[in-house]
Amino acid sequence: MVEYGNPVFASVMASSPEIATTHGVVRGINRNGIAVFRGIPYGADTATRRFLPPEKPAKWDGVLDCTKNGDICPQFGSSININADEGAHFSGAHPERFGAETEVMSENCLVLNVITPGIDARKRPVLFYIHGGGFAEGTGTLAIGSDDFCNEQDAVVVSINHRINIFGYLYLGGFDKKYESSGLAGMFDIILALKWVRDNIASFGGDPANVTIMGESGGGGKVSTLLAMDCAKGLFRNAVVESGSFPIATVSREQGTKMVKNLLRANGYSPDDWKVLLSKTSDEILGMMKTASVGFGFSPIADEIFLKYNFDGGYHAPETDEDVNLVIGCSEDELAGKRKMETYNLTDKTLRDALLAPFEAFGRPTDHGLCDEKNIDRVMDVIGRTGKPTEDANHKFSRVLSIATFGGTVDQLRCEASNPNRKKPVFAYLCAYDSQHPMYPNVKSMKYSWHTADLPYQLRIVLHPEADGISKIMSAAMGAFLRTGNPSTPEYPWPEFTASDRKTFVFDDECHIQSDPLGELYEVYYHSASPVKPL
Repeated sequence: MVEYGNPVFASVMASSPEIATTHGVVRGINRNGIAVFRGIPYGADTATRRFLPPEKPAKWDGVLDCTKNGDICPQFGSSININADEGAHFSGAHPERFGAETEVMSENCLVLNVITPGIDARKRPVLFYIHGGGFAEGTGTLAIGSDDFCNEQDAVVVSINHRINIFGYLYLGGFDKKYESSGLAGMFDIILALKWVRDNIASFGGDPANVTIMGESGGGGKVSTLLAMDCAKGLFRNAVVESGSFPIATVSREQGTKMVKNLLRANGYSPDDWKVLLSKTSDEILGMMKTASVGFGFSPIADEIFLKYNFDGGYHAPETDEDVNLVIGCSEDELAGKRKMETYNLTDKTLRDALLAPFEAFGRPTDHGLCDEKNIDRVMDVIGRTGKPTEDANHKFSRVLSIATFGGTVDQLRCEASNPNRKKPVFAYLCAYDSQHPMYPNVKSMKYSWHTADLPYQLRIVLHPEADGISKIMSAAMGAFLRTGNPSTPEYPWPEFTASDRKTFVFDDECHIQSDPLGELYEVYYHSASPVKPL
C-alpha cells in the first residue's frame, strides 16, 4: 500500500545527479535523496529581445552547473524567503535552503527549478508553481524548499522565473506591429516553460501528461489568464487559483498604449521617443517606472490575438478551461498580515465607526470606508452572527476587509460552477486557520489567516510547530489533487462545489465542509447577490 504523507519516496542516489535535457546536460544536488536543480534555462536571454516573445535557449556542450539560483527579473521586490517581514514564515527559518540571498537581477531570467524525489520512469505528477507578487514582483524560489512535500507525496515540483512588470507586460503594439503581443511577454514565458516541462520532465521522474499549474495571489491571476489562452491548452490537466481571483483580460490595447505614453511623458520624453525603452539598461527602465509611479501598474494586455479583451470587466468561464479540474479559494483574513499594530485596537463598540472610516489598503490610504450607510447594518449583523466564537472585533474587521478586496473568489467560483459546458469538477476552499502575524512573531494573540500564509504549509515548509498538523492536511489534499484531479483524501473527503450546494472545504483547527462560507457576507457587502456573468 502506498503511504502518501510519509517521507518514504526520496530515492535519488547520485551525489551530484546529472540529467540530459533537450538543450544539454544539467547537474544538480542531492539533498537527502531529493534531487534539486536550480536555474535551468528554458528560454534565451531576453535582453536582446526585450518585449518580444521568448525563444528557446541555445544548446550547450558539457554539463551545466545548476546548483545555484538563476537570475530573477529586474524588479523592486525580491524572493519572499528573504522578505524582512515575512521571510521566516516562507523559509521555515532556514533561508539557506533556498539560496535567495545570492540571486542577481537581469533580463536573462528565463530559468526554472526542478525538485524531484526520484530520477526514474515512475511518471510522478508534476506541480508547476507560478509565483505571486502581483504581475510586478516575486520569484519561483519558494518551491526550492519543497523537499518534504516531494518526499511525502511522491511528486515533482517545478517553479519558474519569468518576465514581470514592465519587462513582461508593456504594450508597444500601438507604436510598432512587431510588438503587437508585447503586453503578454510574461505569459508567453510561462507557456514556454510549460512546453519545456512537456518535453523534459519525464527525464526528471515526472509525468508530462499530468501537470498541475498552481499560483497564489498574483500567481493565481496568472493561472486564470493561462486558462483563457488557447495557446496554453493541453499543457496542464489541473489548475489551482489561490487568493488571486479577479477578472482577467481587462486591460485593452488602447489602455496599454496610454500607459506607455504616460510613462514616457513622466520621464521627459514624447511618445515618438518610445524606442528609448529598447536601448536603456534594465536599471534605467526600473528608474523610469519609479519616476512614473507604476511599480504595480502593469498586467497582461488583451491583444485580441492570444487573449481576448474582457469588455464588461466581469468573471467568465473560458472555453479553454472546461476540461481542467479546478481548485479555487482564499483566506478569511487576507489583508490582516499587512495591517500595522496600531490598527489592532478595535472593540465591539468601535467596530462600526472603524468600518465607516477611511482606511488603508495595500499601503495606500483611501478616502472612504469599507462600508457605507447603505450596507453597514447588514454587514454588522452578518459578522456578528458568523465567525468563530472566540472572534474579536479585529478579526471581524479583517473579514470585512478581505471580502472587500478578495471577494472575487466568490464570483469566480459561482461563474465556473454555473458553466453548463464544464466537463470537469470545481473544488472550493476557505483557509480559516490562524497563523502568527508575520510582523509580530512574539505577540501570541496576533494570529490571523493572512494572505498567502497557507502557501508554505502546502509545500511542507513550517515555521511554527503547531502548524505542522494543518500543513500535513493541506499538502495531502494538494498531493491527491495532483494525482487524481480530486483533492479528497481518506481522512478528509472534499465534495465538488456546485451551483446548487456550494460545498466548501474549510481549513481550520477543525477542518470541515461548509456551504458557501463567504456567500452571506459577500451578498450583504455588495448589497445583493452578485449575478453570474454571461458565459
